[in-house]
Amino acid sequence: MHGRSIIPPMSLMMMVNSGRRVVGRVMVGCLVALLGLTGCVSVPPPSPTPAPTVTPLVPPSATETAEVPPAATPRILIPTWTPTVIPEAPTITAVPPVTLAIEPGTPPVLADAFRQLIDSRPAEFAWAAAGAADVTAGLNPTLPLGHWVFAAVAPFYTIPDEVEYAHIVSAWNGAANGPFAGQPFLLGQETADALESQFGHRPIGAQLVGSAELLDAVWAAQPAWAIVPFEALEPRWKVLRVDGFSPLDKPLDLAAYPLALPVGLGGRADKVEEVWIALGGPAASVTNRDESLMTVLAMTGVTALARATAYAMEISGITYPGEEVAPVLQSADIAHVSNEVSFVIDCPYPDPARGEGPIRFCSDDRYIELLEFIGADVIELTGNHNNDWGTAAFDRTLAMYQQRGWGTFGGGTSAVEASQPLTVAHNGNTIGFVGCNPVGPRFAWATEDSPGAAYCTTQSLAASVTELAAQVDVVAVGIQYREHYTYAATSQQRVDFLALAAAGADIVSGSQGHHAQGFAFPARGGSIVHFGLGNLFFDQMDQLGTRQTFVDRHVIYAGRLIATDLWTGLIENWARPRAMTSIERADLLQSVFAASDW
Repeated sequence: MHGRSIIPPMSLMMMVNSGRRVVGRVMVGCLVALLGLTGCVSVPPPSPTPAPTVTPLVPPSATETAEVPPAATPRILIPTWTPTVIPEAPTITAVPPVTLAIEPGTPPVLADAFRQLIDSRPAEFAWAAAGAADVTAGLNPTLPLGHWVFAAVAPFYTIPDEVEYAHIVSAWNGAANGPFAGQPFLLGQETADALESQFGHRPIGAQLVGSAELLDAVWAAQPAWAIVPFEALEPRWKVLRVDGFSPLDKPLDLAAYPLALPVGLGGRADKVEEVWIALGGPAASVTNRDESLMTVLAMTGVTALARATAYAMEISGITYPGEEVAPVLQSADIAHVSNEVSFVIDCPYPDPARGEGPIRFCSDDRYIELLEFIGADVIELTGNHNNDWGTAAFDRTLAMYQQRGWGTFGGGTSAVEASQPLTVAHNGNTIGFVGCNPVGPRFAWATEDSPGAAYCTTQSLAASVTELAAQVDVVAVGIQYREHYTYAATSQQRVDFLALAAAGADIVSGSQGHHAQGFAFPARGGSIVHFGLGNLFFDQMDQLGTRQTFVDRHVIYAGRLIATDLWTGLIENWARPRAMTSIERADLLQSVFAASDW
């Protein structure tokens, strides 16, 4: 298993705090008014009795004492007060706002965060020219907040898989070399602005076109290549490795990948820190490639662990067929296998001879170890041999899958169950699988009360696709179509497969294809059709096309199919696909691309 879980889609970008600076209040003391004492005293006539001595009651601050002589007029003593001095109010000096600027090529999410900061806190932040601002937003900053990732790309039909960073530098400088020397090098205006900070000057050898027109322009140039930001990827692009690294890799060493540029803040250190805090401090993060939003789905062709393939497993070990392809499938988040043969308790020892009689396949229970070894997660059941040893074997095989926590689609214990889609959630992406077998034979189909593959017509499957597309992010279709031993799909096959894409399928995969076949990109955009992937584990060694096989690594990001990376293998010893040499791979790609519909 690859840690599948239902995780609600998430969207990433900025956390911006909006506290305001508090200006200290000035407290001013108050003065109590002086009180004056006045009055008139009437003196009585002299008395023969001596008058008493009067001792006046004085405030504590008075120091004067006096005797009143007998028969003298009494005196009123007035206290002496020291006046309180009222301090002057302090002068309040206004703090000027921190000035901000956005450099050309700054990722939109960071530029928007600067605009929000100024709009919400105009007393603290204001715009300025780039050369005069306290803090700037852009690429290659002094305080990185993340990485902005770019991809070197070419049309999907391109044969070379890799380019060196030195070749990109040469193309930028107008002196192209490497595998794309002499081919047009195209850039969108925003990408040219962004990469100027990386290369130190405007591109000399690139043609600048509108970003929205770039993909069509590169395809029309035949051939050409380009650089695009990661978020602009879509299935019609082929993503090239740069110095051995691809932005489709998981995990990706961003420090080593040459087209991952730091993005963040630059300028005065004290002001940079102030803006960083305003943007959220440690929570502030900027990137267009977050692996927590990425899902890699690996889809494969025919698996039939029987006959000569099973014999090789008995002789060389159960996991022998998967030794070279296993790392590709194990590294995927979701690994798909279209297994056409049920596991049977009393399955006879495999006979490698093909024989002349009717084909009747079964697999020993031990062979399921191979599917465990390669990291299977989803099993497609549209094949036409799962009922070869009876419906009880199919039911038992389903139970074996369920015990291992594997999802299934395209078949089931009844016609109703067989037609139900499978939904898998991973990293916030929801992928819906649906499939069927429109060609039979009849005994392979599930009925009202017996197991088998789901029967369908193109129209009924298209309706299921449309319904599923309204519920999930990405729809993957596996279809057991008529078998054709050619690189080119038939005209009817094109019509039927493209109808499924038009109905809402993002991935249409020909599970019947014992022979590798070509591709199509529907006009709807954002989807890919692969008419036949070839055998994964099967013993057809009689022609090159049945030995050639694909593993399609579909990359889903933030709820959208953005790319398909092709692993190519060549089957050896009736059982084991190995990675192709560069010459073998180029030969296969030339054959299938020539047979495709572009």
